[in-house]
Amino acid sequence: METAILFFALMAALILGWGMFGGIIKFIVALVLWMFIGNIAGYMIRGEDYGVAGNIALGLVGGIFGGFLLRMVGLGGVLNIWLLGPLLSGVIGAVLLVYVTRWTIDGNFGK
Repeated sequence: METAILFFALMAALILGWGMFGGIIKFIVALVLWMFIGNIAGYMIRGEDYGVAGNIALGLVGGIFGGFLLRMVGLGGVLNIWLLGPLLSGVIGAVLLVYVTRWTIDGNFGK
């Protein structure tokens, strides 16, 4: 199950995230950063995580989600800044995804 989630998250990141960054090196750096950010975000909120594959999937999907959010609010130019753009989009997206996931699934979240 975790392998399937990781596979689909990676495919989504490859397909949807390719257009966010200009070159292959920037895109690969963004993917690696998003994987680490997913691991950190999984532990950051209430100290729980989703397992290694779940955290990596969270980081990949969160990076794409954060990039779309930055573009929606008119800050898409931030994504072009070396290391800062992928880092910022990954943190924003992953933290928001963790909050939304735990808010909708965990009835005790926030109490």
